[in-house]
Amino acid sequence: MGAGFFERLFQLLQHEGSWIPLAVVLSTAITTALSIGFWFGRYFPKGNGPQPTDSIVGALNAQIQVCTTHASELEEKLDEALAREAKNDKLHEAILDDESELWRLHEPKPPAGYSIPINVSRPKIIVIANNKGGVGKTTLTAGLAAYFEKKKKRVLLIDLDYQGSLTNWMIRSADIYIPPNQAYRLSLANKLIDGTAKDHWQAEVLRNGQNGHGLANAQLITSDYTLTQFETKLMLRWLRNGAEQDVRYNLAEILLGPYVQDKMDGFDIVLIDAPPRLTTGAIGALVASTHLVVPTILDPLSAETVGSFLRQAWALRGRLNPGLELAGVVGTMTPARPLGQDLGVPEQAALGIVNRGIREWQASTHVFNADIQDIAAIKNCAGRENPYFSSGKAGDMFDAFGDELGGRISL
Repeated sequence: MGAGFFERLFQLLQHEGSWIPLAVVLSTAITTALSIGFWFGRYFPKGNGPQPTDSIVGALNAQIQVCTTHASELEEKLDEALAREAKNDKLHEAILDDESELWRLHEPKPPAGYSIPINVSRPKIIVIANNKGGVGKTTLTAGLAAYFEKKKKRVLLIDLDYQGSLTNWMIRSADIYIPPNQAYRLSLANKLIDGTAKDHWQAEVLRNGQNGHGLANAQLITSDYTLTQFETKLMLRWLRNGAEQDVRYNLAEILLGPYVQDKMDGFDIVLIDAPPRLTTGAIGALVASTHLVVPTILDPLSAETVGSFLRQAWALRGRLNPGLELAGVVGTMTPARPLGQDLGVPEQAALGIVNRGIREWQASTHVFNADIQDIAAIKNCAGRENPYFSSGKAGDMFDAFGDELGGRISL
């Protein structure tokens, strides 16, 4: 038990949270020291007493051996305590510094047989994401669903935002009634992010033949307010027990499974509406997807966030899904104007900010020429009718964006 032991001991004493467990460990050390003193005093009293016999020396050696063992165990416990403290410090720094850092704490542990989605997925899996809220992610997702169905594609919509905006919008536009005793049908996303949907797949079919504005073949994975508490528990459990199932891959494992990938009964395209922060669901979506679309309002504040989000997404890509491709950044809620007319000066200036920020994605990038305008028809249909069908102009805008997106992702 040399100088290194006491150096590690001093390091632990600097952390108030370690004092209680350290007190237990130190009690062992004190007991060990007292034991040595007791036996030494018993067999070697002061004065000119008789010399110790072999049996006495043997007993003393046995006690010294016991004390040495205790000292080794004590050093091991101190090392373990220091390792735990270092892990807690790293977690604390990640929470305070960069939200994406939190999701890179543990080494990736993909499921057996896993391959990155872009190499093996038959359907394109597109996550529509931005850490800034209110930029039109849900509107874009809903309009794209109608566009791709018009192209005879089988569409799977996934709502991973606990606010459930996409869920409510699509359920209402399809005239689907879910009675109170079937509320579980509104929280199907929970089973996706915890992995249980692998054995119990369920989705809402959005077929509606009454008003002609529904989706004939699309299906929806719903979400509601229960999602936020559910995914927070999953995250905390994973942070505490990183050696267990890696929750970051749960969604990928399901979307790369037969329910989605089957050529006859699966889907041709998956559209994921992500929340405006890096939740368990959002991370799962970035890990599971083949392509990323980033919508943004073209004002200085919103444009600035594009670069910071892409920096986080790029770091996560390198760690968890190195095949993820950036389909592009699209302007949303732009001023209403005739289709084909150039953006105004303020929007052009915001595009300049976007073009600088997009460099954070250190691979192929793209800013879409098409944009989604802030027109009255889309505003008025919010939460009631798919925005694609709100007006002829709205449909034309989604067609232009969908065509450009299809070219980018080879669909």
